[in-house]
Amino acid sequence: MGRTVFIDMFKGAQSAVLSGRAYIFGNKASGGALESEYEFSDADGLKTIASKAEDAEYLLSLPLGSLNFRLFNFSFTDRAKLMRVIPYELDGLIMGGSGSVVYDFAVSASPSSGYDVLVVYAGKGMVSGLLANMAAAGIDPKALTCMELRPLMAGGIQEFGERVMNAPEIAPDERKRLAAAELAAPAVN
Repeated sequence: MGRTVFIDMFKGAQSAVLSGRAYIFGNKASGGALESEYEFSDADGLKTIASKAEDAEYLLSLPLGSLNFRLFNFSFTDRAKLMRVIPYELDGLIMGGSGSVVYDFAVSASPSSGYDVLVVYAGKGMVSGLLANMAAAGIDPKALTCMELRPLMAGGIQEFGERVMNAPEIAPDERKRLAAAELAAPAVN
């Protein structure tokens, strides 16, 4: 198994703007330690990263500001059933309906009753454009995530809206730690 590159897109970076930081982690045999990191501000920077980690697997972290959220309460947690129900719930709430977005969700027990389900989504057009730019640089991410969600979801999802509205900037050393945690188990995918 080769190395893993975690690409942390910077705030405001969407399909047309490629800027961020890439963390290159060693393979599991070497303990998966952070080997190096590179900042990039354009497609050439991404190509440089791809050339330094040709055998790597990639994860792409979208900036928090590029995502949207909806919170639902259901009486069940079965993932297959949620995958069937959530599109219907989104259809009446977002322009273009559920077919215009890509999404994932997290489930947490509700303090009142049932289960709170946080749906995290992004427009397909933005995601497609970003993935096209990644592909042009020779990068094919195995997962899309958002490292900035991890600390916001740490206390459960009941007060998520308040926490996301008041989300503090994450220090560079903390971003490295969050990238490593996302490699083990992405907050969303």
